[in-house]
Amino acid sequence: MMKRWLRTIGGMLLAVAAGGALAADYQIGPGDVLQITVFEHPDLAVKSRVGPEGKVKVPLAGAVTVADLTEREAEATIAKALQQGDFVSDPQISVLVEQYQSRLVSVLGYINRPGRYPMDRQVTLVEAVAQAGGVAQSGSEKVVLVTGDGRRQEIDLRTTLADGAGANPVLRGGEVIYVPRAEMIYVFGEVQRPGAYPLDHHMTVQQGLALGGSISPRGTDRGIRIRRQAADGTVSEIDADFDQPLQAGDIIVVRERLF
Repeated sequence: MMKRWLRTIGGMLLAVAAGGALAADYQIGPGDVLQITVFEHPDLAVKSRVGPEGKVKVPLAGAVTVADLTEREAEATIAKALQQGDFVSDPQISVLVEQYQSRLVSVLGYINRPGRYPMDRQVTLVEAVAQAGGVAQSGSEKVVLVTGDGRRQEIDLRTTLADGAGANPVLRGGEVIYVPRAEMIYVFGEVQRPGAYPLDHHMTVQQGLALGGSISPRGTDRGIRIRRQAADGTVSEIDADFDQPLQAGDIIVVRERLF
């Protein structure tokens, strides 16, 4: 089924994301925690959080602006501040981001591990979904991306994962990814497991019945009906065969055999 495939692909992406090196172009921001080390000056080593104004406190040098800098650029900036104050001659600085807090993406809705996730490197929407454990069984393959300025975009994960033709934007922080509930079908009557099930792509009556455990010994494959509600609220009944395509909200009814 589609949801199982999405979870499998998501797990693969998660493994890649966890095992890959951090991008060298990550830009430091407010809330990030930096580990700053000065070579041959262990007394100047410090772990410091970047303040709301984008500055970090460095022993002797005071508050140094590091917002929007990479680790390498922050090293050069802190070295320059120590050198200008005539505190350390030719300082060799190491800056490592220990906690990524300035760029977060929220993954919400029908997702296996909803929450806010730090972006410690360049992350795409698909990778963010993977980091959150992938789409839940009852989640939709079409997700909604809300950017920091409120713009909304619907993205089809199936299209993106299957052939790369769909959108897979790079996230910048502050986005919300919302996974809505999947469209449902309903299987009732003489089946093994009556109930509601997610509607998969191009699903047929036969596939819908399989979700319900197939027809029970008391049921018959003759006279299967689909109850379908139109946009105006009217309900119609359709004689269906196994190859009949299903629509969201369809109710498959399997009748009891007469003898």
